[in-house]
Amino acid sequence: MTTSLGRAMGGVTKEEQEKLLGVEGLERLCKTYGSADYLERAMRDWSDDVFFLDIWEGLQDRARGQTSNIGTMSVADVAERTSKNVESDDVDGGSLFDETASWYARLRERSEKIIIDTLNSNVREALRPYRHINPWATLSGASASASNATELSPTAEIDPLLSYLRSTLAFLSRALASAPLRRITRAVLTTISTTLWENVLSRYRFSTQGAAQLHADLAAVCRVVDKHVGTGVAEAGLAKCLEGVKIVGLPVKGNSASQVDTAKGRDDDGGEEDEDWDTGAWDAEDGDEVHDAPQKANTARGTASGVDVGELGLWEVERRLFADNQSARDVLEDLGLELLSETEARALLRRRVELAG
Repeated sequence: MTTSLGRAMGGVTKEEQEKLLGVEGLERLCKTYGSADYLERAMRDWSDDVFFLDIWEGLQDRARGQTSNIGTMSVADVAERTSKNVESDDVDGGSLFDETASWYARLRERSEKIIIDTLNSNVREALRPYRHINPWATLSGASASASNATELSPTAEIDPLLSYLRSTLAFLSRALASAPLRRITRAVLTTISTTLWENVLSRYRFSTQGAAQLHADLAAVCRVVDKHVGTGVAEAGLAKCLEGVKIVGLPVKGNSASQVDTAKGRDDDGGEEDEDWDTGAWDAEDGDEVHDAPQKANTARGTASGVDVGELGLWEVERRLFADNQSARDVLEDLGLELLSETEARALLRRRVELAG
């Protein structure tokens, strides 16, 4: 199924190689997988059939006898073709088709592994353009307060991955049962998560709007996967990446009392706070309380970064995350982050442009 294998095979054209790496190649692998799975189950079922049980008991009796042969075959040859327990004193151990069923099981597992390897290779290739773009720190922060991450359009460079997942998972959802489909999808999502973690999250700087855009791209991947595989599968497979995006997408200011104090401590002349109050007053509609406006501004910032309203802001998280390990664990728990370690969270928070110095 690989390009090198295709080149090594005589008479295989470039077009045929591309077909082998596409849906047609997956179709062949799925047929092999399905046949092996069916025959393995059939062998297990036949082993419980009365007819084959009688044959198995007869073989065991002859194997435990004084002779070293069963007909024209040695006992070792019979064991290799039926079951290694043919000479065992355990009457209930083994069956006539143990070795045959095991062979089909290995073929099934090998077919599934090749499917996963093929998908992982193609996913990495589809993510190649996405890994090399770097708009994350330069996206305008002004629009972050007016845009929700779920309303942003996916980045153009993520389209090859979305198209590949859409066509591949649509086919696999028809060709495979639910259990192998979910196993294969989880393996592919692990590859996507690892690639994005190593080549995007851990590599580039992020503004609030940049993190919101990355969140929108991940949400697009989740929608495609959930449509064909099932709700919640994508979120579970990309959980660590989603938590990383939440860290780098924290709003600059939260709406908790301690966050306000921290922000004031960082603002020497208090001008930034006054500006928020003034802007909120102008934005307030007739009948609205003026003191509600700053909270509305903070709410918009939290929504843009994919963080729920009422959560902590960047400065307070930074203060608590770098204080000590216990404080870091507490703030990660407050944020609802279960997979990120303290070290990983600190490294990601340093990717924010506000803390890049």
